[in-house]
Amino acid sequence: MTKDDITFLLGCRWAELLKKYFGKQNTAKAVARAFNVELRTAKSWLYGSAPYIKYIYVAGQKLGSGFIAELLTPNAKWKTYFDIDKELEKMEESICQLRKEIQSLNKDGRDD
Repeated sequence: MTKDDITFLLGCRWAELLKKYFGKQNTAKAVARAFNVELRTAKSWLYGSAPYIKYIYVAGQKLGSGFIAELLTPNAKWKTYFDIDKELEKMEESICQLRKEIQSLNKDGRDD
């Protein structure tokens, strides 16, 4: 694969994912707002232009690791088995639940 082939494929995947993640809205305007870019840049992306790496970083921050995994490794099987964002959310929920239980136990202990 040449550099141009890779750039082309990345641009196509980027466009596909932007449409997937922002498709229910006025896509170009929503993308432009989300990435703080000109409307013409967002339209260019939606037509298949590859973004600069800084925008891939921004996508990871705003849309999560699933977006990046789909973009960079669309055929990787590990993505189907492990979604980092969902696992982190589960861990956060567990930690919050444990905090509540500890607070409850501390309150019960003080009442004696």
